[in-house]
Amino acid sequence: MAAIASRRARHPAMHVYQLRPYETTALKRLAGRHATEVDTLDALLRGKVLVDLYAAVRQGIRASVESYSIKRIEALYGFERSVLLRDANACLSAFETWLELREPHLESADTPHDEMRDGIQGYNEDDCLSTLHLRDWLEARREDLAAKSGMPLPRRRPVASAPSEALADQVERVRAVMRALLERDAGRRVDA
Repeated sequence: MAAIASRRARHPAMHVYQLRPYETTALKRLAGRHATEVDTLDALLRGKVLVDLYAAVRQGIRASVESYSIKRIEALYGFERSVLLRDANACLSAFETWLELREPHLESADTPHDEMRDGIQGYNEDDCLSTLHLRDWLEARREDLAAKSGMPLPRRRPVASAPSEALADQVERVRAVMRALLERDAGRRVDA
């Protein structure tokens, strides 16, 4: 989150692309669970920085594919994975098994082997590169449409990412209550 916020400070019109809202959902869950980076996430959501390419694909193209999952549409934009999906799935399955069966008290020798880590890393890199290629391919289709129609296709204007004054005041009141409750709870643990 800090890296995204830092980059956004330098490039206010930037976007973070994803295919489906998995990452957004995970960020919300983590921010809620750990009560950290909530303001950063709020600014990203409010500013519509996180872009779901799945919605653009479903609304913008028609393709004869079983689904619009990234693996099913990669042929449209000519992306070839460096890690075969069969091998990536085997690595992911082995890693899940390792997580379930490992003994936490054992020494550092109890780590996933390099082949497993390399397979998972390659799979994740392929997903990131495929998303980039999809974004670039969609941009090229957009340019083609603008050229064919002879009309510019306006982009959405950046959205203000600061909360309204009323919302900011309400958030500060909630945080004050939260701080008071945490301090009271910490005091109880010290007394106990």
